Amino acid sequence: MSGIRKADIPDMKAIVELGYEMLSQSVYADLKPDEQKFKLLLAGLMGHKKGLVLVVVDDNDVPQGFLSGIVEEYSFSRATYATDFFTYIRKPYRQYAAMLYNKFISWAKTKPRIAFIEFAQSSGMGDHERWCVLMERLGLVKNGSFYVLEVNKNG
Repeated sequence: MSGIRKADIPDMKAIVELGYEMLSQSVYADLKPDEQKFKLLLAGLMGHKKGLVLVVVDDNDVPQGFLSGIVEEYSFSRATYATDFFTYIRKPYRQYAAMLYNKFISWAKTKPRIAFIEFAQSSGMGDHERWCVLMERLGLVKNGSFYVLEVNKNG
């Protein structure tokens, strides 16, 4: 049955494939990916009480999307915030987006000293206005903007 569940190490290969797919469609498509670094981040999030990786799975329990995120202290306070690092869902499964974000929000609300849950769409992918509507439907309020200055894609 399709749905959403916590990811685990056996899902890594599928999540990395989804990550490459996401990257190829984003403003970061020309940057050279580091698969080992990505895997280490995901494994660390999976194994840490302040991290979470969720997957959207198909009827065969194969990941078709994922959200990875963390709860962290603000640099100026002991209060914490939750945010995603990456969120990507293949088109045929995007009806699970609200459920995926809600699952992350519910998890984050259980963490100590949580002050805010923050999401940004920084990939340049998809319909930004539609994503904004989804965020508002989930109860989030727009706060600020995200601007990018390209300097050197070769890093």
